[in-house]
Amino acid sequence: VYKRQGQVTWISSDPTVSITTGEINGGHAVALTMGSSAITAVLDSVTSNMASVDVTAATLQSIVITPAIESVALGIDVPYTAMGIYSDNTSVDLTLLATWKSSDTSIATIEGRGAISGIANTLSVGNTNITALFDGVTSNTAALEVTAATITSIQITPADTSVPKGTTGTYTAIAYFTDNTSEDITRQATWISGDD
Repeated sequence: VYKRQGQVTWISSDPTVSITTGEINGGHAVALTMGSSAITAVLDSVTSNMASVDVTAATLQSIVITPAIESVALGIDVPYTAMGIYSDNTSVDLTLLATWKSSDTSIATIEGRGAISGIANTLSVGNTNITALFDGVTSNTAALEVTAATITSIQITPADTSVPKGTTGTYTAIAYFTDNTSEDITRQATWISGDD
């Protein structure tokens, strides 16, 4: 079969809708802005019928939330970001617009929508999945693992003391954890003196 596609001249009534030519991409319309255009093809001085094309607003194709995998200690909040990918290859930050969900709200909750959207609050040890929904499109699933709370600081009291030579001083060590709890670890701690 003899193909003459490469010799066809394509015409668009609106320059914002371009028509590419050539053996591979012949007749491929590329929408640059919203609007309407009439498309015709000319070959050997013969003009085709007119085909119309309406270019609508770009549509949301997918939502990508990050981080996709996260492991944190109990009590640590996890901020997520939702990026919407549109049909015109643009991307929009949908973090504050999306509806967020946690598959197990006993493990972590996440603000559904609004000024603090996308922040997961960890509640107990375990695993849950985080998703975002916007304009009928659901994101990828982000896996969140919540591990046991970890120590953030240790405070010993008294901070300053003065005792006579030959006497003993008593100290207490309190550990503070990521989940805002505290524990007396005086007996478990390893004590070190700066001047032996």
